[in-house]
Amino acid sequence: MSEKPIHPVDVILHKRDGLALTDAEIQYFVRAVVERTATDAQIASWLMAVWQRGLTARELATLTTAITEAQDSRLQFTRADATALPFADGSFDFVLTGMFLHHLDEPAAIKVLQEMDRVANHAVIAADLIRSRRAYFWITLFTLLANPMVKHDARVSVAGAFSRDELISLCGKAGLDYLKPHRHFGHRLVLAGLCAASGKSGLPTIPS
Repeated sequence: MSEKPIHPVDVILHKRDGLALTDAEIQYFVRAVVERTATDAQIASWLMAVWQRGLTARELATLTTAITEAQDSRLQFTRADATALPFADGSFDFVLTGMFLHHLDEPAAIKVLQEMDRVANHAVIAADLIRSRRAYFWITLFTLLANPMVKHDARVSVAGAFSRDELISLCGKAGLDYLKPHRHFGHRLVLAGLCAASGKSGLPTIPS
């Protein structure tokens, strides 16, 4: 007897209902995203279900492996030490990091920023959380109905993040004074600027 074909809606409903996804379901959904057979609405629904229900350690490991092995010639994944990137100077036009710095202590965060600057040929953009009482209250309220893992991670992340002044200070200590702070919704701060290698100054612009 042949197995029932997997459908995106089934994967969404299983996660929505709090069921653990099988490796086959996760691998199928990643392929559907890469091959564009899953619609934007289905992808958004699955992400919302994951946000609400969370992923087990096995599900997360399977998802990470499936993404890194996705056969998309436009993407190349490299696992490396962010404080010692295995790339030549100026290898990339834009170097970005998002919601990462708050996982590091000050020395490591400074080194990461310096490495981003080294491999950037045009601009560096670093987005992260801001630590404040208001941000902690906001994230506690925002995740009130989320699963316990999301609640815990959200609060710990905000509590462990750098403040606005600390993030700006990190840029100075890293020698990246060209990075300018820009505050955004959700108590996020984006540090962005054109690096010295670009021979320009100011904010990065992405050509249309």
